[in-house]
Amino acid sequence: MLSVLKSLRQTQTNSVRAFRTALSSERTSVRQLMQIQLIHRRYTELGAIDGVMGFPVSEVQFSGASGVRHYRGGEIEILGDIVKALPHHEVSIRFLGFKCIREADHDQSSPRDEPYFIISVDTGSGSPTVRKFGEYSDVGSGTEVGVAELLINHATPNPMAVRVVAFENDYGDPGETAKKIQEEVVKLSQQAQALASAAGAADGPGVGPAAAAGTVGAIAAGPLGALVAAGIVTALDLGDDFVGQTAMLLFERSENVGTPPPMGQFQNMTYNRKLNVNGGAEGEYDLFFDVLVQYIEPPVTAGG
Repeated sequence: MLSVLKSLRQTQTNSVRAFRTALSSERTSVRQLMQIQLIHRRYTELGAIDGVMGFPVSEVQFSGASGVRHYRGGEIEILGDIVKALPHHEVSIRFLGFKCIREADHDQSSPRDEPYFIISVDTGSGSPTVRKFGEYSDVGSGTEVGVAELLINHATPNPMAVRVVAFENDYGDPGETAKKIQEEVVKLSQQAQALASAAGAADGPGVGPAAAAGTVGAIAAGPLGALVAAGIVTALDLGDDFVGQTAMLLFERSENVGTPPPMGQFQNMTYNRKLNVNGGAEGEYDLFFDVLVQYIEPPVTAGG
């Protein structure tokens, strides 16, 4: 049952005016303020920005005794004091493989190229996914290699960066290289997380989408931005030849949350995103990805 005193205690306030301020809400109905607080409490329990719901895209909207707030990953509904969280969307990204467009102009330890790729998926949570693929041997111009491995699954469609750093294996240690790249990517992800946390309004209980959109824009233009990829290996002491790096930003705008349209076929697999790494004399590669936004069926309720 809704309780004013309980709501005040939970928000550490002692008046309705202070309660409204704590919720960043313009609502004057005490009942609606308490419902907003319950929605936000459930959102926080689910992990807030980094949880299954992700960034909010609407204010809490009321119709009679019920309210709902929409997020990138779904919605949270309330009827009276009964709160339901309904996730709707989740993301998976699969690395399909690569094609060597042009091999390196010079070879050192072998007559053909031996590339490997360090691919990261960064959702700005502070814990990016980082994978090393290769080393691949006997790679020349026109060589295609299928991989078809998941990079990330069951992710919320918040803005996310997919970064690729390519190397030619000569005298370095690919495992150590991957470790150093991971450390740099983690730093970027932690910067994005700190930016979101500092703009606490982004997941505030009564704040509309404008604050969240501002935070998303700052993160997308900063730590997750594609141009940031250019600085990942700048100061690293790596033994292998650096071919190049690139990145793409997904789901920057909430209205673009969805499976991208197909672009073509790679080894009988449909791809909808492609990244090109052009290292000039060090070689050039196309990498193919399948980005899928799946709809989560709502749970079946009694009588439904």
